[in-house]
Amino acid sequence: MVLQQTLRSIPHRSLSLNRGSGRISKHGLNFLNGAQFLGAMNDNLFKFLNIYLLIDYYGAASSADVLLLVGISYVAPFLLFSSAAGILADRFSKQKFIVLLKIVEIIIIGASFFVFNAKAPLGCYSLVFLLSLHSALMGPPKYSIIPELVKEDAISKANGLITSSTYLAIIVGTFLASFLAQISGKNFIFCTTFCFIAAVLGLVFALYIPHTEPKRTQRKMRANFILETHKTLKICRKTPFLTLAVYGSAFFLFLGAFFQLNVIPFAIENLGLTEIGGGYLFLAIAIGIAVGSVIAGKMSKKGVQLGLSCIASLGLAAILFFLPWISSTFVAAIALALLGIFGGLYIIPFESYMQTISSSDTRGQVIAAENVLSFLGVLLAPLCLFFFSKVLGVSAAFGFAVIGALTLVISSMIILRMSGVCAQYFSRTCLQPFFQMHLIRSPFHFKDAKVALWATQLKKKEVALLLGESSSIHVFVVKERHQAKDRWLNRLSNIDFLYFRENSEAEMASVVEKALALQKQPLLLFSSKAALIHFQQSAYYHLLKEEYGYQFRHVSIKHTSHFKPSLLQFWKRTQITFLFENKQFLSSPLAKETPVGAL
Repeated sequence: MVLQQTLRSIPHRSLSLNRGSGRISKHGLNFLNGAQFLGAMNDNLFKFLNIYLLIDYYGAASSADVLLLVGISYVAPFLLFSSAAGILADRFSKQKFIVLLKIVEIIIIGASFFVFNAKAPLGCYSLVFLLSLHSALMGPPKYSIIPELVKEDAISKANGLITSSTYLAIIVGTFLASFLAQISGKNFIFCTTFCFIAAVLGLVFALYIPHTEPKRTQRKMRANFILETHKTLKICRKTPFLTLAVYGSAFFLFLGAFFQLNVIPFAIENLGLTEIGGGYLFLAIAIGIAVGSVIAGKMSKKGVQLGLSCIASLGLAAILFFLPWISSTFVAAIALALLGIFGGLYIIPFESYMQTISSSDTRGQVIAAENVLSFLGVLLAPLCLFFFSKVLGVSAAFGFAVIGALTLVISSMIILRMSGVCAQYFSRTCLQPFFQMHLIRSPFHFKDAKVALWATQLKKKEVALLLGESSSIHVFVVKERHQAKDRWLNRLSNIDFLYFRENSEAEMASVVEKALALQKQPLLLFSSKAALIHFQQSAYYHLLKEEYGYQFRHVSIKHTSHFKPSLLQFWKRTQITFLFENKQFLSSPLAKETPVGAL
């Protein structure tokens, strides 16, 4: 009740910007970005000022203990209060909640003048905890407010802007902490003045974020953040790929935390730099993440591109594998910039998908669950580093190689689980640009139409081109017996093999029904005439036709126009025409064994 009354007392400074429209002016996102940029910068600036003060107080020999205690003080609020923050963000006006948090930030920074003047260690740890609590509470409303401020097709671009600004703020805050402490002769009262000014400016920006209406969720807050996170993840499982997006985003923060800890030992061992020189490598990866985030936003103008995350995850793994063999500082900077770019391309689609697909009354809770998992990853990162360096006694470069292998495993799991969207994205970006496709009587333009496609003579390339038309296409390859090469394709979530000489009718019908329950569009490929005859007499044919009411359309290639590339006609592409027609199953000639059987 106290929080609700406090939020009601905050004036509607920005209500006139979007009264009655439900959408903000073009400056609304800029106000949000300014408020969160200053908050993220303050977060890092204030944390490092406390670290420097405590090391100066205890002595350099105690730096490891100081870093450990500050790290615990910083991470603990994200684990303990992120779930509660998500519920609060869904219960109250997100704009007012942000304004209230900015007021709290000013109070915390103001208290630091007295603590720094007294040089009280317990007070320093408490202030780090409180400002981190402010940041933990800020995360869910900061991100979940985006879909309420911009149109749906601009969410990815907005996420790119917010993410790139956040990483820029982290670099600026980390740099200012060292710079201000150095030029002021470790006058921490003077340094804190910049934090206070940034907090006040952040409040001004927050006041001009357009007002958003509360969603008034009835979910209760509980102290057990693990239980709350588990309940939220159960809700996420009801939405395709949402749980995967939450885990994928959390894994990214684990990678970032491990990199932050491991890059300086790597710079000393492999590049011959000092710890200060190694710190400048952070700039390369931060710039890369900012650039990658902006690129991801621009590449997602037509909607969230989860396939981009799949491709970028492979790039992350490749760069991490490549790092141990680098001995040149220049090459290392380029590699780390590329790592950052792939990181931005990886994280933006996941963040955008969580905000787009989540319902308005649970969006904050989903982002809070992602925060909890992310900071569990942050805690796991130093444990991994300790295990590599102290238990195994291996180099920092070896640590990157191991994490690269882990990233490859995770990216493979993501691609297998999201093979439909991954295949669509790969086809549209890497394959379809080389062809000029024409689709006659295409069923892909009708979302609610129940159309099952079948083909007998499509080549692998032509099937791949079709997969680019929809992420819901599910390929069923009907053939007589299992072949060793089938097992790799069968791992993909959008491909199933039906062996009518080996599998029972019930087994095959169960496989088909499982895909139909997920509202997939079947594409049936037959390896032979016998496979086609079997299908017409099978239980899953009747399942498709009678129970689910699917219509069948035959897919064939009507025309293909090849060309020979030349310097004068390099812009020409192969023209290929797909024909979708209502045709009886045995009315077209069939080869004994078509190229489809090679699948």
